[in-house]
Amino acid sequence: MLCVGRGGRSRLLCRSPLLLAAMQTSSFALAPVARRELRDVQFGRVAGENRGALAMDPAKTMKDPYFWLRDDARESEEVLEHLRLENEFSLGVARRIVR
Repeated sequence: MLCVGRGGRSRLLCRSPLLLAAMQTSSFALAPVARRELRDVQFGRVAGENRGALAMDPAKTMKDPYFWLRDDARESEEVLEHLRLENEFSLGVARRIVR
């Protein structure tokens, strides 16, 4: 990953080489951005679930804005459509780099 300073501020703006290559083309398309939906998720030992012998105890609760993207059954049309858009974007970037 390449990181460059921005406007004299100490904050860094990091971009991957693939993204930088895509930005150098005249027809740069923005990558799809997943919506954020905060949800509390427990990590570690949770009653009624087998999380393994080394699970944290007590469990820790954290906010996960992208939990809605987890779809183990692969049935959510919203998740599948987002993945299709990401794949389409990635292939478009890769095509520009290969040329």
